[in-house]
Amino acid sequence: MNHFIPVDCSGCKKCCLFHVLVGEILSLSELQEDFFFSQHQCQTFFKKTKTDHFEIGSVCQQYQNTLCKIHDQKELLPFSCALYPFILAIGLDGEKQILLDHQCPQAEKLREQFADKNFQNQFFSVIKAYQARGLVEYIPLADLVECGYKPEVCPQPGWARSILL
Repeated sequence: MNHFIPVDCSGCKKCCLFHVLVGEILSLSELQEDFFFSQHQCQTFFKKTKTDHFEIGSVCQQYQNTLCKIHDQKELLPFSCALYPFILAIGLDGEKQILLDHQCPQAEKLREQFADKNFQNQFFSVIKAYQARGLVEYIPLADLVECGYKPEVCPQPGWARSILL
């Protein structure tokens, strides 16, 4: 069983690009407070400076030669990478949702697959693997919109809501 959602990326890298704050140097606490990144994510995505801050490059530092260096490894990826282009979000009202990022060229295909019970089972087994380790992250919907994402809420079967709680 995969520990990530299988997507035919073909070297697209849209998920590996950073659109905001390119060139900024931020502390770990700033990244955690403003973007809800874990320490592991900061060390994975961003180049660490000599002053223990993180430099925001235009692309994730794991992306090299049209591929992610860590995507197919046996260890768990950062949660946001494992689910992309799906995103778990939380609204101001506390409602948790599964979103789909339209910037991904595979978004339409994956939205169609999401209707398939086998794909849903695989999707939720990935979430359960991260839940068991306390690594599930919900990104505030307002932050996603502020960063330029235009996500769509995925249709969710009734039983899907219980796993989002």
